[in-house]
Amino acid sequence: MTDEKTNLKERQIVYPGQVLAEGSAPGPNCYKEGGKIISLVSGLANIGKDRVSVIPFKGKYTPKAGDHVIGVLVEDLGSVWLVDIQSPYMGILREERDSNRRGRDRRGRQPDLKVGGIVSTKIISVDEVKEPQLIRPWTLEDGYIIKVDPKKIPRVIGKNKSMLNIIKDKTKSNVVVGQNGLIWIKAGDTDLAVEAIRQIEAEAHTRGLTDRISEMLDNKTK
Repeated sequence: MTDEKTNLKERQIVYPGQVLAEGSAPGPNCYKEGGKIISLVSGLANIGKDRVSVIPFKGKYTPKAGDHVIGVLVEDLGSVWLVDIQSPYMGILREERDSNRRGRDRRGRQPDLKVGGIVSTKIISVDEVKEPQLIRPWTLEDGYIIKVDPKKIPRVIGKNKSMLNIIKDKTKSNVVVGQNGLIWIKAGDTDLAVEAIRQIEAEAHTRGLTDRISEMLDNKTK
């Protein structure tokens, strides 16, 4: 596929309604309208020679109050944002009524929220219709996202964040883990960070995993 047909990068995050390309065939989870290929779902772009498709983020996560999640800003309704957190239920991010408005990121500045943007946020409550109410968005810029089975996330984090700290320290990567199964990675040896996370996911049921991951990372960073 030529650069004239799409500006997307392979595995770039896309959102429902986003124009992905022109002049090519639609693959899975896309449709064609007026010569443009449009995404039906949130997910990762899969760019082929003659077509573009989307690998969806499947909604297997059940939201719980207190969880920290990563999501895609899908729609701006004025004082409310709809956020895809890979759940059957869309997250609701309301404009705060105090001087912080929509919250501030960890560097103390007002986050720049826009459709298609990625945020780390906290579920403050889940209402009677199962919609998660979100607070304190923190924008995640650049980097990229991988998807992990939400049930394996506790092992990726580890007791007292022991596993996560090992990955961050030994790969020198910035890693933000969402309890909904999305993990954002930026800088450092990102390929090695992904390799470690995939090994944790595959061996989550085994004993001695923290030591094995630490040894593997040590061997590959010598």
